[in-house]
Amino acid sequence: MFVPFQFVDIAQHCTKESIGIIVLTNGEIMLIKNRAICFAKRGSKWVSFDWERVYINLRPYFLLGVDRNKESIRNKIKDIYCTLLDVSFSHVGGCLAIVIPGIETEEISKIIKDRFDLSITGNLPKGVSVESKEKIEVLKYLLVENNSIRSFFDVEQPLRKEILSLDGATVVFLDGSFYCAGSMVSVPGGSSSGGRAAAAKRLAQMGVGIKVSEDGYIEAFGIPLDSEINNECSSRTIPLFKVK
Repeated sequence: MFVPFQFVDIAQHCTKESIGIIVLTNGEIMLIKNRAICFAKRGSKWVSFDWERVYINLRPYFLLGVDRNKESIRNKIKDIYCTLLDVSFSHVGGCLAIVIPGIETEEISKIIKDRFDLSITGNLPKGVSVESKEKIEVLKYLLVENNSIRSFFDVEQPLRKEILSLDGATVVFLDGSFYCAGSMVSVPGGSSSGGRAAAAKRLAQMGVGIKVSEDGYIEAFGIPLDSEINNECSSRTIPLFKVK
């Protein structure tokens, strides 16, 4: 079901000729058909939602990974799309990056200024603020299982939303393993776009960068795949899809 998590119970009845209409307390209106949100009215504007368009645009990046099983890739992109819907209709904003093979850790560290290393099992690194320490401890508590970090795709949908809603960016690899969550992005000075849009474009230099603004609009950018991918981040990115 392609709806925000809190509306799954309603969406399961929206099949065949049944159409669900949900009016939210903030005045937004959602139209659900075939167990998926198809339109939403935000302010004076109707916005269309198209799962297949998102799938078609993200699939080429996942085909670069080790796991090229069609159903597995489709399920991973479903998880991403549903999480984006959760963040969008929660109006909290968020940033997600998906790193493709060929991008070295050294290159990622140039983009992520303040990595909250989720793999830390001993003492926290020196110089970390009290606020950052608390964030790291919370993330470890939520994500560590049997002394290892759970995959982004194994995390429960409501928790994925909360992680993506953290102030800063969530960065994962194609298999769902976390690089970081709630980390700041190094954005070039003089950027004409908003903070999250600039961050998403910067993150897209590693593969795919997606931003969800607090007004609920979604926009995704990616590294071009029509040229050879070198072992460094490309400065050129292209728009993949937008929901606005």
